[in-house]
Amino acid sequence: MKWKLFILLVFFASFVGGCGASRTGHWTKPDFSNQQHEKDVYQCRLDAQLAVTEDRLPFGHTRTRNARQNWFNQCMQSKGYRWGEDK
Repeated sequence: MKWKLFILLVFFASFVGGCGASRTGHWTKPDFSNQQHEKDVYQCRLDAQLAVTEDRLPFGHTRTRNARQNWFNQCMQSKGYRWGEDK
């Protein structure tokens, strides 16, 4: 019984922790058009999707999502964008 409670608490803590980790903001770049921005976002999302394979282990979806987000962030930065936090 104690193991079931422990597993439930670990699952709940990881779920809540993952939800609170998201940031709000936007990518900015000097002298960029909306059309170019949308093209760059699309390309970086596609690259991240193709580069990071799905993790089938327990809680793998969180690791996969984080790895794809990191890949996307690096791609956007390589294109000259910088992340700006919303206030």
